[in-house]
Amino acid sequence: MGGRQRFIDEDQKRELLQRMEAGENVSKLADEVGISRQRLYEWR
Repeated sequence: MGGRQRFIDEDQKRELLQRMEAGENVSKLADEVGISRQRLYEWR
């Protein structure tokens, strides 16, 4: 992934983390919202 990352508000972060914990593919989640996988793991 390259380029600019979009702003994700706190509610969106919580939803993404819940989806991660439910077993969704982290790469697909990151691609869906336009951020890096690393960012999702940092939030966790």
